[in-house]
Amino acid sequence: MSRAPLAAVLALLALAWWATPSHPQGDSPAQALLVEATSPADLRARLSAQAEARLATDRAGAGEAWHYAGWSHWRAGQPDSAILAWRRGLELRGEAQDRYDLADALLERRSPGDIDEAVAMLETGLPEVQASSANAASWYRALLGWGHLLAGDEDKARERFAEMEPELTKRPLWRYRMGRAALTGSDTRTAVLLLRTLAVASRGQDAEVMRLLESAAQRLGQPDAMLRDLTERIAARDRIEDMVVQRVNGRRIKFSASDGYPLSGVLLESKRSGRHRTAIVVLAPEDTLADFDSLGIALRESGLHTLLLQPRGSGWSSAPACPLPAAWRGREQLMLERTALDVGEAVRAVRLATRNADTTAVVVAASRSVALSGALAAGRDPRVRALVLLSPDPDAVDRGTMLAAIARRPLPLFLQQTPEDFPNAALMERTYQAADRAASRLSEARVPGRGATAFRYDARVTPRFVVWLESALAPAKKATPPARPRKG
Repeated sequence: MSRAPLAAVLALLALAWWATPSHPQGDSPAQALLVEATSPADLRARLSAQAEARLATDRAGAGEAWHYAGWSHWRAGQPDSAILAWRRGLELRGEAQDRYDLADALLERRSPGDIDEAVAMLETGLPEVQASSANAASWYRALLGWGHLLAGDEDKARERFAEMEPELTKRPLWRYRMGRAALTGSDTRTAVLLLRTLAVASRGQDAEVMRLLESAAQRLGQPDAMLRDLTERIAARDRIEDMVVQRVNGRRIKFSASDGYPLSGVLLESKRSGRHRTAIVVLAPEDTLADFDSLGIALRESGLHTLLLQPRGSGWSSAPACPLPAAWRGREQLMLERTALDVGEAVRAVRLATRNADTTAVVVAASRSVALSGALAAGRDPRVRALVLLSPDPDAVDRGTMLAAIARRPLPLFLQQTPEDFPNAALMERTYQAADRAASRLSEARVPGRGATAFRYDARVTPRFVVWLESALAPAKKATPPARPRKG
């Protein structure tokens, strides 16, 4: 398997900094709160109090606290509160990231005056950003393009998008924005290329993307051909995934969440005799089914009925309410909570889909960005006996919530990490300390990649995992009763 050159990886990391808040190492007072708070509400209260307390002596520190408070509000679906926090952060420390976050939120909210304010803010800050960072300037120009498009200045929008770094087009949100902008000009075929990928990924469930593609097809005079092409492409993608399903001798199952949302996963049934414990493996939106073949097989061969659960907006777990992972944007807290609840529905689905599932002893595994969902599910469901976290990488403002969930119900934990998880080393250690340390293991792989890929590429990972799993699920030893005193 080929790997990207180091220079390309570093470039991607630099670009990613502008799409999400930076991941802290606990160096500042605000960053310390990110791992100490026990819930999103607790974090926002602590950050607000710290910002007010530091206002007179450390304006930059107070601004940083408002920066993180803004992210927490934003992910909780509270855009007005997020914008207020980011305004304060920009006034106090005035960093380029503060300006970008605030402008992005204004363009998303679109109250009267928001779009004009965001465009003016970005245009004012662009010269300074261009002088300091080419990657940051690319993000500014891209967001300016989106702002111009929303303002109705379509020519400027297309000019700005033409200046974007090609890497940004790999992100679904930017593919949508660029495709929408391309449709305002004559380059209809470019719009189709950008939007078609999203239509296939959403299995045709993204109503806005489908509307734009229909408009493009009408312009090209090919509405029927466009529909046939999309149908064929979705079928081709399914065939690729079906090859993975067949390779692991699994089968797809579909079921409904408690709110009626349609979910799907791949079930790997153990062939051993007797009743079988259950494992629910929650894939992250950035994962693929192929990443989990070795882990899934290891769980099944250990005697567990195993469901590889695709989260909302991914694979066959797509619906108009959440057609793509990008649909989590601005409501991540709610979606992570819902995904934790979906784990319970997945256990029920395994019981209904098999004849001999033991759902009184469950193993929950979660990968990368949905590690919080796995921790929440394990902490709330008494049936869960063990937790597996694969390269856990919760958002900066969710870290304390994840640690608190693990600490409230310390379970045996298998914590898998790779060299690429090094930036999160401090978080890994805290996570291990929060669990049942005597029954937990911090496993290090020496191969590239993240998440479940370590089970495929490092031959040492699966054997150590199986040994840990047997120990974690072993019946508790009964204490030997004291000897009765002899009579006479």
